[in-house]
Amino acid sequence: MAFPDDSLKKRTISAVAEDSEGQIWVGTEMNLLYYDSKFQQKQIPDFFNEVKSILVDRHGVVWVGTPGAGLARYANGEFTWLRKADGLLSDDITGLYEDREGSLWVSTQNGLSQITDVKFPIYSTRDGLPGGTVVSVCAAHKGGLWITTDRGLAYLDGQKVTTFTNNASLPQDWFKRVFEASNDDLYLADSHKQVLVFSGGKVVQTYTNSNWLGAMAEDAQGMIVAVADRLYRIRDGNLIPFVYAGGTEPAYYWVMNLCVARDGALWVASHNGLFRIKDGIVRQWSANEGLLGNHVLFVSEDVDGAV
Repeated sequence: MAFPDDSLKKRTISAVAEDSEGQIWVGTEMNLLYYDSKFQQKQIPDFFNEVKSILVDRHGVVWVGTPGAGLARYANGEFTWLRKADGLLSDDITGLYEDREGSLWVSTQNGLSQITDVKFPIYSTRDGLPGGTVVSVCAAHKGGLWITTDRGLAYLDGQKVTTFTNNASLPQDWFKRVFEASNDDLYLADSHKQVLVFSGGKVVQTYTNSNWLGAMAEDAQGMIVAVADRLYRIRDGNLIPFVYAGGTEPAYYWVMNLCVARDGALWVASHNGLFRIKDGIVRQWSANEGLLGNHVLFVSEDVDGAV
């Protein structure tokens, strides 16, 4: 039999789904429509996007995939949205599927995304972050995360986001790196090649550089920063060149990441391989020593002491 809403005869129907109460969701090339079990249209908030897929999950939540606006979620009478900026691989949704564990699988033009209760939560500008692109993160000693974006600094305590973009003493800028020292001072590398020390809600120290800062770390002697291909210690308000046994500075080419191991050694990931520095003595690993390549982007030590 023909569906009683004659207006649908002029529409391209791309998706149909039924909920547990026999109500029908219909997606067209221009909107989303909702009908009760007797095929009478029901009012929902405006949804003027092309619909490619619809799924009603086991909780009765309606998921709607669009070909360019991302994924809509309808619950409690309102729509919320997930987009590429929130973690999806693409805003072009091609299909939806719920597995037996309750995970929602979202197929997109750029690959497959999974939404599940056991995955990490998604935080974006909708939750208070000061910009759509997260540049760096750092664990805070009191718990939570420090986050820098393309528009400023934020702190996430696990529940809410506190932003510092309107702080008169902190530039509204993007920050390349963030690192919290053991005394709770926050070190920020900004877009002007400066290192800012943020403490007590204000910038208390600024270090200027002629080149980009690549990484930060802290050992028993204090803060260490990598500027381009050189290491420095921050001491008495100055950047002091790192001291090596014998006085010979390694050829890092460019420093990508730093890690202080539990034995106090400093590990350096660089464009010229991996370096270990202990008591000023340097050891290097490169492709000649078995690395897959000389460009090392990241180094970290796990709980068992493996690097």
